[in-house]
Amino acid sequence: MAELAKGTPHHHNRRLQSGRQVLASARPRGDGGDVMTFADVSGLLTKELALQFSLNRAESRKAELDQRLSEAKREKQQVEERQSKLKRMLLVATHTTDMIIIADANDKAEWVNGACTALFETAESQLIKRDIVNVIAGECADKMTKAACLNAVPQRG
Repeated sequence: MAELAKGTPHHHNRRLQSGRQVLASARPRGDGGDVMTFADVSGLLTKELALQFSLNRAESRKAELDQRLSEAKREKQQVEERQSKLKRMLLVATHTTDMIIIADANDKAEWVNGACTALFETAESQLIKRDIVNVIAGECADKMTKAACLNAVPQRG
């Protein structure tokens, strides 16, 4: 009530026993009197709380999505760096005069370079999916030659 004595505008909330909220506002008049208004703001406060909850949830979701976007950008950069390295390696492998065969876990040729096809005078499609020992030693090679080739191929372990 000190605000009323000073003649300054003021607002305050009051909770009624029923649980409803009332906003009381006072504004001084020019003749020394005051204008007071009372408004039931219970519904507005409920909506305000719901909006605040939604805002908090949206901000939390935004932070989560920002984090995921940051991780995706970092992963994209790493992929681009690996692709760049692979392109350089492919250029070297394609243009080298040394024979290169890339094999799967079952020692089947997955990729061969031009030097390999030139050396064996065979199309790439004829070498892919073949056992690399047979590619290197030849289908008709004897067991000793194939064993020597097999020993020359690095073993996984």
